[in-house]
Amino acid sequence: MNETSRIYKALSNYEINKIIKNYFGKETEFKEKLISGGMFNTTYHIEIPESKEQVILRVGPINKHLILPFELNLMEAEEYVYKLCSKQSIPCSQILLCDTEKKIIDRDYMIVKYIDSKVLSEVDINNELEEKIYSEVGSYIAKLHNITSDKFGRVYEVSKGKGFDLWSEYLLDEFLKLREKVEQFNIFSIKELNLVEDIINKYKNILDEIKVPHLIHGDLWAGNILVQAEEDSYKLAAIIDADRAIFGDIDFEFASSWIINQPFLRGYGKGLSDDIKRETRRKIYKLIYTLIDTYVWIIEYDKREYGLENKAIAIKLINELLE
Repeated sequence: MNETSRIYKALSNYEINKIIKNYFGKETEFKEKLISGGMFNTTYHIEIPESKEQVILRVGPINKHLILPFELNLMEAEEYVYKLCSKQSIPCSQILLCDTEKKIIDRDYMIVKYIDSKVLSEVDINNELEEKIYSEVGSYIAKLHNITSDKFGRVYEVSKGKGFDLWSEYLLDEFLKLREKVEQFNIFSIKELNLVEDIINKYKNILDEIKVPHLIHGDLWAGNILVQAEEDSYKLAAIIDADRAIFGDIDFEFASSWIINQPFLRGYGKGLSDDIKRETRRKIYKLIYTLIDTYVWIIEYDKREYGLENKAIAIKLINELLE
């Protein structure tokens, strides 16, 4: 259980009963186990002893006045991404139910088919096998990036017929919505926020060289890679948690270094370009990541020390981009 996050809350027995019996039937007996580690969603492993069926129940956050605008529709975004992934045979979660109507409980929730697996970040495997898995992930992310749209923007907005014609327009809109939240809590100074807006405008022409919106996972790290035991080994089971996906520049994926290593890039089929324009764009994207992470750690998760680490990185990037 997470004791610090301001947006995380375990369900009551009454709420769990309502959700499970609404989906499986009123007479259904079940066992539930709270899965620890979450700070945004609340997650349970659900087992139906009679049928031996197992599912994952994931429930959205509380205190929605604290979360960022794009985080309001993450479950619907994730459902849409998985439909696209399935068409391309990219291993992902299978959503059985996504309920955002809030008629059963006053929170979004989804029921997902259980995969008997572990996250890559928590398994002890040899280097050779780890590199093989990273390479596989890279090959599937290449397929993901081949999925395109007519509009730039967060997947949920694009799926609803919205989005932007120019990449810079989306990035500026994302920042301005973030800025509204940040200013409420005085996380950055007005001067610092003005400088970020100046950066997006300064590099508008470079940003708008990106003409095709590609599907970007947006949260790639070993904790979002599921691996399945296979005799004395492990194999890739699924790439999960694609709720923060974006239609945009492929380099947006590579601005975060959590999973981008040489085995991944071999599987992906190409390395990172050292072209000055691409490096500049990646630096802008990293700035956006760190602005978001600063807010999330300080305000949503109540982990100020991690937020301040991200803030320091953001200020350093602001200075570099204005040189």
